[in-house]
Amino acid sequence: MLWTRLLFAGVAAVSIGSLDTLAQETPAPATEKKTEAAPANIDVNKPAVGKFTVVKKTDLKLTDEARKRDVVLAACFPKEEGSYPVILYSVGQGAVANDSLATPEFLASHGYVVFVPTHPQPARGGAAAPNPDQMFEQYDTNKDGKLSKEELPEQLRDFFDTVDTDSDGFISKDELRAAIGGAAPAPAPEQPKKDEPKKDDKEKEDEFDRAPDSPEMHLTEDPAQPAPEQPRGRQGRQGRGQRGNDPTSIIDRSKDLLLVTDQMTKLVEATPELKGKANLEQIAVVGHGAGAATAVILGGATIDVGEEKGKSFADKRIKAVVQFGPAQSGRNGFSADSWKGLTTPMLAVSGATQMNFGRGTPDPEARKESFKGAPEGNKYFVSIEGASDFDLPGAPAMRMGRGGQAPAKNEAAGNWTNSVTLQFLNSTLKADESAKTWLAGDALDKGSEGKAKIERK
Repeated sequence: MLWTRLLFAGVAAVSIGSLDTLAQETPAPATEKKTEAAPANIDVNKPAVGKFTVVKKTDLKLTDEARKRDVVLAACFPKEEGSYPVILYSVGQGAVANDSLATPEFLASHGYVVFVPTHPQPARGGAAAPNPDQMFEQYDTNKDGKLSKEELPEQLRDFFDTVDTDSDGFISKDELRAAIGGAAPAPAPEQPKKDEPKKDDKEKEDEFDRAPDSPEMHLTEDPAQPAPEQPRGRQGRQGRGQRGNDPTSIIDRSKDLLLVTDQMTKLVEATPELKGKANLEQIAVVGHGAGAATAVILGGATIDVGEEKGKSFADKRIKAVVQFGPAQSGRNGFSADSWKGLTTPMLAVSGATQMNFGRGTPDPEARKESFKGAPEGNKYFVSIEGASDFDLPGAPAMRMGRGGQAPAKNEAAGNWTNSVTLQFLNSTLKADESAKTWLAGDALDKGSEGKAKIERK
C-alpha cells in the first residue's frame, strides 16, 4: 500500500532530520499554595465544567537530547493564579494529541495543569514512525501552515502528488494526517467482481476481522491491544504479528512524559502563564491503551525487556495513575507478576463490551488483571456496560466502511469516566475527603442506573 510505504519513508526521513536542542534542567520548585477541589455531588451524567478559566496551548516543544527527539505537546491549565497538581496525559496509539483535549480541558477547569505529549506512532511491523503533527512541525520551515515539495526530504517527495489530494501544490496538516496518522488515503472505488465464488461461512470475515489496509475498513489500532499469535497464513495476511509485545514504545512514551517534569523551566520560559502553577509534588499519569500501559509502569508495574525480567521504571514523583482501557499481561512486556509492584493509587476504567477485531474471543475480565494483581489500598476498577474502550477518553479514532463513517461514541460512558476520574484525582492529589467519600459510595452506580460499576480494594 502506498500510504504504508510513505510511513516507512517518514521514519527514515525523521531519523536523519535536524532537531533543536534544549538542555535538561532541574524541575522548578513547587509552591505550597493549595487549590479548591470540585464539589463531591458532581452529576455523573453531565459533569459540570469547573470554576477555572482554561488556557490552552498546542504548540509547545521540548527536546530530549539523549534520544535526539523533539516532543511536541499541548497544555491545558487554569488562567487564575495558584499552584495546581500536574497531570501527564498519554493518548492511545493512533490518537492525535491536539484532537484529544476534551478531558484535559475538563480537568484543567477543575484546577489541574495537564500536559498532552504527541508520541511517535509505530508503523506496520513494529517500526517507530513519527506522529504527523510532529513531522509537520519539523518540515514546515517557513511556518506558513502548509508543506511545499521543496520543504520535504528527498525520500518523501515522490509521494507528494499522492498526499496532495486537493492538488493545490501544498500538503496541509489534514492531508498529512490522512496519509500517515492512522488514516490511509481513500482507495479508488472497487469495481464489482463477476462470478466471484461464494465463501464458506467459516472463511467469511466479519466487519471487524479485516486486514488493516482493507478498503472495507480502517481501524486506528492501539498496540496495547495487539493480535494474539495467529497461524502463519492468517498472521501474514493481517500483517500484525506480535508488535504489541515489544515494550519499546511504552518505555519511549514514559520518557516523553517525564521530559515534561524534567524541563518544566523550559516550558515556563515558553509559556510565562505557567509560572508557579505546576505543583511537581503532586503528579498523576492518565492514559488510554498504550498510554494506560505507560501510566502503570511509571506507577510501579514491572515489564520484561528482552532477557531482563521484571524491570521497573517506577518514578517516585508519580502519586496516582489512571488507566482508560487497562493494560494486560502478555502485551507490551507485562506478565502475571507485573502488578505486584503497582503500589501507587490507581483507577482503571474499562468498557465491558470488548470489540473483537479478529483477535480471538474478547475477554473483558482480562482488563481487571492490574486491579486484581496490584497490592491493596486505594485501587479502583470501573466497568461500563454497553461501552468499549474506544468510547473512553483518549481513544484512537475509528472509521468503518467505505464511506469512513465512524460509529457514534457512547457519550454517557465518557461522562461517567470523566466524573470518576475527577473524584479519584481530587482524592489522591488534593486530599479531598468529600471525593474519597464519593468514591466509597454509590453515586456512580445510581447516576448511571447500574451501567457503571465500581470495585474497590
